[in-house]
Amino acid sequence: MLRGQFSSDEPTPVELLRSDAGSARCLLVIGDGFVSTHALPARGDLILGRAAEADIAIDVSCISRRHALLRIGASIQIEDLGSANGTFVDDRRLARGVVASDGPDDIEDALARAGANQTRAAKLLGSSRRTLIARLDEHGLPRPRKDPR
Repeated sequence: MLRGQFSSDEPTPVELLRSDAGSARCLLVIGDGFVSTHALPARGDLILGRAAEADIAIDVSCISRRHALLRIGASIQIEDLGSANGTFVDDRRLARGVVASDGPDDIEDALARAGANQTRAAKLLGSSRRTLIARLDEHGLPRPRKDPR
């Protein structure tokens, strides 16, 4: 599961939470003078944005009408949809079309696509190398070495 905050340039943090009681997940949105939670399905794609048609509507001016796509499955992924203020994961702005994720399958896929280069794999996942290493340890995955060239 992605950890940390997803936010725009202005302070409206959105956090993913997992219930201590089980695997139920919810989205926590904290803004200036409000807090809201949204139950998340076990699987599916959700649009986060300011538009009333968004699956999770966040009526705050710094959020774009179609701000980000949340993909929920065994892991959770987020992708910026070209929002004006950007989407941030662990204080790093995601480029449009970059998917941030850290499930074990996603990590292994990114490492394979990056030729076991941890820095490039982290970039594919929308995170820092330090975050990638923490996720490897968290999932009990070995730290790969670069392919010899």
